[in-house]
Amino acid sequence: ESGNRFRIATTSESFWRVGFTSSSNVYVLDENLKQVGSLTEIAPDERIYSARFMGDKLFLVTFKQIDPFFVIDLSADSPKILGALKIPGFSNYLQPYDKDHIIGIGRDTKVNEWGGVQTNGVKISMFDVSDFKNPKETDTIIIGDNSVDSEALYSHKSLLLNKQKDVMSFVCDVVLWYVFLIGLILMLIPTSIFASLAGSTIVFPAWLSMLSKIMTIGGMVGIVLMAGRRAKNPVKRL
Repeated sequence: ESGNRFRIATTSESFWRVGFTSSSNVYVLDENLKQVGSLTEIAPDERIYSARFMGDKLFLVTFKQIDPFFVIDLSADSPKILGALKIPGFSNYLQPYDKDHIIGIGRDTKVNEWGGVQTNGVKISMFDVSDFKNPKETDTIIIGDNSVDSEALYSHKSLLLNKQKDVMSFVCDVVLWYVFLIGLILMLIPTSIFASLAGSTIVFPAWLSMLSKIMTIGGMVGIVLMAGRRAKNPVKRL
């Protein structure tokens, strides 16, 4: 919402006998919710993955095989594309850093040998939008492979950004796997099974035994809850 205008970005899909087509659109509505402007057929056959409205600009990410990052002008009732950047992967979430930079959090991708899209690790990108007609990806970090997931891909509340200290943090579930596996190993070391394999018995202090149990149980519960985080039904989450 900006002044007496309401802006919305949508993806439309049409289904046919042989498949379906999709396109993305931006609509401008007045205070009576009547359409006063639009920009349609953005990136045909792709759908919107993330959108960020900043003042009279819209930063939009669509995806099918590559990630078009669009800069759209909303200063008038007739939106128009100012610039676009095509890069591998996509951003599920766009976080403004300052007036000239936006952080994208999503997935890295590549086209496989059959022409399909393979999803890889969690991707963090820094976009320079100081020149609206020529947006750039100035830096990128890829975390892990396609087995790594993060709540930051689905909820902005999981992201911590401290500009004063130049720190951004969020949890990837690969951390929970490490916690679970390390805790499980520490639990198994003092057991008779490990002793028979190693030929000796190792006794941990009580605090380390308790820590290993907490790590194992905490990691396991975290993995299960994150695996079903998009399900509102608590039974499905477990």
